[in-house]
Amino acid sequence: MGKFAGAAGAAKLTGEPLRESMTLGILLNTRGLTELIILNVGLGLGVLDTRLFSVMVAMAVITTLMAGPLLQRIQHGHGKSPDIGLPRRSGPIVPRRRHSSTR
Repeated sequence: MGKFAGAAGAAKLTGEPLRESMTLGILLNTRGLTELIILNVGLGLGVLDTRLFSVMVAMAVITTLMAGPLLQRIQHGHGKSPDIGLPRRSGPIVPRRRHSSTR
């Protein structure tokens, strides 16, 4: 929760809209593969016991799995695609014609 609040709060303070600030906070809160590697190294070095290791692995997996549904919930129904925030298009994509600047 601290990483989410710090990232979302900083983004909001720098002028980002609330939805984009929350999206940044969610994405920075995912832990994924990097944390699992670090946890395995810590366990191998004896810095972490198996109980703490298990809790940290569970937290890394849960927060990573939560990211997708949370992003969909934030972006849903606001005219943006839930994956990268681009405006939705309906129908085929047709290239625009360029107007020549010389007459």
